[in-house]
Amino acid sequence: MHSLLPFQTLTKVRRSLPGRLRSGTSAQILFSDIDWSTTKAFSEEIRGNIWINLKGRDAQGIVEPGAEYESIRDQVIAELPKLTDPETNQQLIRRVYRREELFHGPFLENIPDLVVEAAGAPDMFRPHTGHDSAVRVLSREEMKKLKTSGSHLMNGMFLIKGHGVQAGKEITGAELIDVTPTILYLMGQPIPGDMDGKVLTSILEPSFLDANPPRFSSAGGDEGSTDVGYSDEEAEKIREQLEGLGYL
Repeated sequence: MHSLLPFQTLTKVRRSLPGRLRSGTSAQILFSDIDWSTTKAFSEEIRGNIWINLKGRDAQGIVEPGAEYESIRDQVIAELPKLTDPETNQQLIRRVYRREELFHGPFLENIPDLVVEAAGAPDMFRPHTGHDSAVRVLSREEMKKLKTSGSHLMNGMFLIKGHGVQAGKEITGAELIDVTPTILYLMGQPIPGDMDGKVLTSILEPSFLDANPPRFSSAGGDEGSTDVGYSDEEAEKIREQLEGLGYL
């Protein structure tokens, strides 16, 4: 089925299915034509992040944990950024990260083994047919036909204004995970001790910061806890919504 239908059509079919059926069908559609006995690494087309076909974790894994696993990751990290558009010679991949370079915590195993940073918007790339290269960059006309409303890049914008904030201050070194603790601080709330990120103190007036030092509370439970207080019905509804958006 995967090799017969365009990816956009497959995506529409997948999203039309009931929530629980959707997850299992996604894997069957995306990976139906893969020979797992010879596959050392694989990726979902839509995102490009890469899993190593690991023994003991993946159902048909062939890569040994340890030295072979790291060797495959090293090879992909070195070779993937060399991929270029065959028509424009444009670089397609800026960098490939080991997952532990970007993430940490008790759910690290849920992240792909390698995280790919595209040189442009990831949705600009599609499989290239009739050419030696695996992928190519879409034209403006093709992008319009896809009706893509947006995509994701590594860098973004952060603007802030309010009491205690320095006017015209340039923010440097900020990360996405710093936004929540900064908002909690400005709302006068304590910051959970196990929360990632930091308060962006460099953007605050020194006098305001001196008068209002950040407060921290104890960690909000066991590090590996997933209990967020939802009922089974609420949790299922949230899961279905996330699946409908393509996140699960």
